[in-house]
Amino acid sequence: MKLTERQISTLKNVDNGYGKLSNQLSIFSLENKGLIKLHPKDGWKLTQLGIDELNKVE
Repeated sequence: MKLTERQISTLKNVDNGYGKLSNQLSIFSLENKGLIKLHPKDGWKLTQLGIDELNKVE
């Protein structure tokens, strides 16, 4: 999957628990790709696909 630098940065921020500080357009584009999901109590969390993509770029 092709991700922009901003999306990769946002994915890392979500992984580190800083989803609220991330660009909203990047958040929504990652959600549409199925890489992150909003959990009511926990906020944004990576899906398994998101974890796999993050491992590819690190």
